[in-house]
Amino acid sequence: MSVPGGVVSTTGVGGLTLHGGLGHMRRTYGLSIDSIVAVEVVTADGEVGTASPDRHADLFWAVRGAGSNFGVVTSFEFRMHPIGPEVFLAGVMYPQEDAVTVLRGWREFAEGSPDEINAIALLWSVPDHEAFPEELRRRPIVLTAAIYDGPVAEGERATQALRELGEPLLDLSHPEAFVEVQQAFDPFFPTGRNYYWKSTYVDDLSDEAIAVIIERGRARGSGMSAVTLWQLGGAIARVDPRATAYYRRDAPYLLAAEATWDGADGTEENIRWSRDTVAAMQPFSHGGMYVSFGGFGEEKDAILRTTYGPNYDRLVEIKNTYDPGNLFHMNQNIPPTVSG
Repeated sequence: MSVPGGVVSTTGVGGLTLHGGLGHMRRTYGLSIDSIVAVEVVTADGEVGTASPDRHADLFWAVRGAGSNFGVVTSFEFRMHPIGPEVFLAGVMYPQEDAVTVLRGWREFAEGSPDEINAIALLWSVPDHEAFPEELRRRPIVLTAAIYDGPVAEGERATQALRELGEPLLDLSHPEAFVEVQQAFDPFFPTGRNYYWKSTYVDDLSDEAIAVIIERGRARGSGMSAVTLWQLGGAIARVDPRATAYYRRDAPYLLAAEATWDGADGTEENIRWSRDTVAAMQPFSHGGMYVSFGGFGEEKDAILRTTYGPNYDRLVEIKNTYDPGNLFHMNQNIPPTVSG
């Protein structure tokens, strides 16, 4: 049994959950917020209370997608779901030179896959890590990966097409305990490294969009950075977009420009690359971002209005009720319209 979490085991449960929660179970069981039963919240007036469908239902609605604006969530109660204990992990590294063919094939795979499939594709470089052959380290690649949340044998068959999109440099596909899969990316995102990640939903993954994605992948200033495409849909899209604060449930994909680097040098270059990548993808998006991949939130109100869509005005009303003085503002801030 498990709760839909993230893809790096050290990610804090609060930040992950309150802004949606994307992980290896997202298409099968939904976002992390979709499994919340209740939360305990300390509000701006110092009161401690429970928010659930039956108590403070307006606050319960708001924290599921815009949670850091309304209080400090001190505990979560989640609904759990069956998983594993073993799942099939498909992970294949292809040469970046084959990116057009691979990403077009990945798109076709994603469009036809069942909800048990949770796929991503990255334009990345092979990590300089002992887990990989020395002759491949730092080589630019396209990585296609997927978790099948069901029987292992079915998962191997269902993900076979991902292993045949070209001539692989390395095929890491295998059955593994889900708890180990949950930690598989940990070595590549250690504490102390620099991270600046921005995102945009992709509604049109056309050949033109793929060409832009490849160009931005080649423009990375750091081999640790990645352009990552997340397959969405499935259980995420079956929830009414008005049912929680998280609105862009209709988006089939999310693109994240993950600038990642060591040391003080290159900060300006890497941040600019991430921003420029998201800007270049706007012709293929109906707007919005995944709030946990929001950079510094530079766009402020403008980006939040497209992210939350028609839910934004209701969020302002709830902010006026629970935090009229905007005590909780060190976030992707939804400012109140009254003064507390």
